[in-house]
Amino acid sequence: MSAWLSIDPDFRAILTVLALVGRNPTIIEPLISTRPHQSDARPIHSARRMADFTRVFGGLSGKMIDFFRRLGNFSRQTINFSGKIIELSRQLANLSRQITDSSR
Repeated sequence: MSAWLSIDPDFRAILTVLALVGRNPTIIEPLISTRPHQSDARPIHSARRMADFTRVFGGLSGKMIDFFRRLGNFSRQTINFSGKIIELSRQLANLSRQITDSSR
């Protein structure tokens, strides 16, 4: 559970919606049409519902883009930090060699 809570809240919302839709695709039907099983559904309502649907998933897409942008920035920071650790390790190894050489 703690791993789930450590995920970015926006991305958690995206994953939750995708999981719900994946389990039961009919969840999104009311967003597409006011009367999904009746042929007399008024087109204007369907268009509004489709606009709502598009807006919801457009917002989720934006959040996903932001999440992956932040993930990319974090990855770059991690790579830079790893490079610094490697450089410090080299310096420590050189210092260790110098100490070993001077003690002989």
